[in-house]
Amino acid sequence: MIMNLEIFRDHIHKDKFYFEYVKELHVSILKHNKLLLPFMLLVFIYYLIGDFFIWKIFAFSFLRYPGIITCVLLLIFTYSGLREKRYLVIVVNNFHCLSLLFMGFGLVLIGPQYNFKGIISCILLIVASHFFIRGYWSTLLLYAIGSVMGLVTIVYSYMHFTTYDHAEVVGLITVFVGIVILSFNNEKIRYNEFYLKRNLMQEKDKTQSQNIQLQSINKRLDVTLKQLEEVDKSKNKFFSVIAHDLRSPFSSVVSLTEELNVNFKEYSLPEIESRVRIIEESTKSTLDFLNNLLFWASSQLNLITC
Repeated sequence: MIMNLEIFRDHIHKDKFYFEYVKELHVSILKHNKLLLPFMLLVFIYYLIGDFFIWKIFAFSFLRYPGIITCVLLLIFTYSGLREKRYLVIVVNNFHCLSLLFMGFGLVLIGPQYNFKGIISCILLIVASHFFIRGYWSTLLLYAIGSVMGLVTIVYSYMHFTTYDHAEVVGLITVFVGIVILSFNNEKIRYNEFYLKRNLMQEKDKTQSQNIQLQSINKRLDVTLKQLEEVDKSKNKFFSVIAHDLRSPFSSVVSLTEELNVNFKEYSLPEIESRVRIIEESTKSTLDFLNNLLFWASSQLNLITC
């Protein structure tokens, strides 16, 4: 069992979520005590009244007071602003669990003096402490002190009880050891549940963040796609203009140069100069037009942003 405790301790203290788990222990304590505490308080008060007025065993009443006080304190914490005092809630809850063990083992020790066997009561109170305790260190502290109480009970029963009664006490200690093991196992299960819950929350947040990034990327892609469509339209328009508006001037230039080449000797110098001037003006006009088209196409391409 000691080896298991060491492995458990090493595991949870190395994990990044353990300290977050510890910070929320007081919330877990008060959450689960809302139903159990009022019932337990009524039971303790009932038995306290019985100690004074029914059984008239005043020594028993001394065992009830710690449990009643810690029940009242935890109820005050549950329904007041003190519930935010994490360390205070944990400390009082630890004292509450110790008061249950104190009451149980106390009944076993002093019960036989008044013809009362507290074995069953002690088992019930040990089981009750198992449901109330929270936190690895609290569990370790509680059952370390409880083990001392159990050892004292065994020694006392060996010295003062009959063989049969002593055997019952040994059986009680066996139950106590089983509850100890179960409590540490339950603490590990509670922490694993917390760990899985936090992991799921982190994965959910991560997925949401990725979805937001993907939505942003998709919007940017949509904008870029629209820009590319506009550029594609501009490109088609550009080639259409080249095909229709540039073909005619170049055709005229080609026709004039062919005519000039064929009939060059028949033309006079002024006629040649006139045709060359026409060719020059046509080519300059076409070149200016082509430059304007290239400038316009370049400006359209620069509109694309990534």
